[in-house]
Amino acid sequence: MITCGSDGKVIVQLEEESFDLSASDQYADLLLWLTSPDERVQIDESDFEVDETLDGNNRAKAERYSDFISAFLKRRKDKLSESRALTAEKREESIKEFIEYLRQESE
Repeated sequence: MITCGSDGKVIVQLEEESFDLSASDQYADLLLWLTSPDERVQIDESDFEVDETLDGNNRAKAERYSDFISAFLKRRKDKLSESRALTAEKREESIKEFIEYLRQESE
């Protein structure tokens, strides 16, 4: 969930961790996690919904973060899927080339 502290600072609260985005080390930790190229790192978009108790400027700020992170996670998911597909296509092409090589060798 994305919320704001009493001082208006944006905080991302996950089940196991909390990231205060005004603290550079916590902000960096969140970015490193979000941008992981490792397919095994699964990130649920629902973790970045806006705290329903927010209003006014704090709500608007949290919504901007939520929108940005959600859009990024969609792009990340698409890129990872694209990467898997290319890998499968390359493997299939290699197999076809190997079969063709074996055919030529047997002639």
